[in-house]
Amino acid sequence: MRTRHGVAVVAAGILAATLVPISAQAVGDGAGLDDTPTAMDFGTSGTSDGSSSGDIFEVTPICADPGLTDLTITVPSGPTGPFRVLDAGQLNGGGVLTELDIIPASGPGPQDLTVNAELEAGPNWFIVQRPQSSPEPDPDPGNGGVDLVAFQSATSTTILAADEWQIIGYAAVGAPCPAISVTPNPLDRGTVPTELTLELTGFPSSYDAVLRIEEAKFAAVTTDKKGRATWVQEVRYPPPCGAYDIGAAVEVEPPPLPHTAATVLNVLCPTLSADPTSLPHDTLPGSTTLTGGGWAADTDVSIAWDTGSLVAHTDKSGRLNATMPIDERDCGPIPVTATEAPLATAGLTLNSGQLSSSGTVAPTAINRSPQTASTTVTITCVDPPTLLVSPAVTGPGSVTQAVGTRLPAGADVLLVWTDATGRPMPGVTRAVVGADGVMRAPVLVLPRSATGPRQLVLLDAAAPGSPAVVAAPALIVNNSVEPGRDRLLTRR
Repeated sequence: MRTRHGVAVVAAGILAATLVPISAQAVGDGAGLDDTPTAMDFGTSGTSDGSSSGDIFEVTPICADPGLTDLTITVPSGPTGPFRVLDAGQLNGGGVLTELDIIPASGPGPQDLTVNAELEAGPNWFIVQRPQSSPEPDPDPGNGGVDLVAFQSATSTTILAADEWQIIGYAAVGAPCPAISVTPNPLDRGTVPTELTLELTGFPSSYDAVLRIEEAKFAAVTTDKKGRATWVQEVRYPPPCGAYDIGAAVEVEPPPLPHTAATVLNVLCPTLSADPTSLPHDTLPGSTTLTGGGWAADTDVSIAWDTGSLVAHTDKSGRLNATMPIDERDCGPIPVTATEAPLATAGLTLNSGQLSSSGTVAPTAINRSPQTASTTVTITCVDPPTLLVSPAVTGPGSVTQAVGTRLPAGADVLLVWTDATGRPMPGVTRAVVGADGVMRAPVLVLPRSATGPRQLVLLDAAAPGSPAVVAAPALIVNNSVEPGRDRLLTRR
């Protein structure tokens, strides 16, 4: 314990007024910790008649990590200074009280007493004192072997005997701050039934801590002498997904120490996905594979879309796998929704626990909406490629320009003439599609070619034997017809 002035004051007795923890035993798996209540003794009050006095004063911070910490204790209006602050440590029944500071009064209103104290793990208690009456200077500091304490007031130095100080209040600081954790976190619904372990640290020692989920209390557990407790809770049914507020509190009014802590348990939501997520319209009828996790294990899940439905059964890990058939249909999105079958319970159900001697609480159920997940499968329609020949009417030995659009960028293509019956004609032109999906290439009509209708066919150079990607019509005429015109010319 850190001593600022190096003056130790030995407590003369045990304060009649003590804090006694609520007597309650840990329930279920929270038992087994050291839950024996112990009285917290404040030491002597120092009043002339031996009676006890003192209030609980506000202190900032109310909790901190162990070690040196600046504290501010607020003394309400009424008591006048100077004030003496003693570090009473764990208040384990008498012992040495260490003086931290003697602080002169700053006015008639509330007084903020700032001291530097070394906090130990657990509850740390501080005693605030003031002189019993207006002190008179003591001319004989060495009288009778009485323990004397010197303090510096705003106006003079006064000598007081130790038994002339009066306790006016106490302050308590917890070290460290209360905390609660829950594992596993997040919780995968597919692992249920399982156990949740709640760990409490930094709470007042040997007190009953009430556990809650959301606003519902479900159990109580007693902290050990170091302010720790453990509760193991069975989760029998998969809870709805989402965030659950988990808390613990020592229900004492007024609480002498920090007494609450909270955390969030995240329950993972079920998922649904499709592979592939899109299908070209020209591949229908077809199918996609639906998968997902986070569902209740060994449970039916109904999957529905606008033109059909199916039922998938999850495995022991809460995962599903199903094939969704897709018939001929228009292009566009297909919303798909999966809904878990109703379970034995609609929420997170916790075992009942004894909260106090006044009674018990029934099993707690946190109800939420049915568990669903959704995804979208898209049927895609792509505008077909085009091919134009310009001029479309030409003669043997001429060159026409071929323009293709909506083609795969960078693709190698072949341009081949075919006759009216679809048979290839002599002559092949190679071309490459540009980055914009457009192909431009000059195409020769061989001299002395047969006249009549024909087609220019575009083929994939990587698979020349495959069907034509696209074709364009053309008309080959003799030289009596002006290329590019569809009427005869009169010779002069």
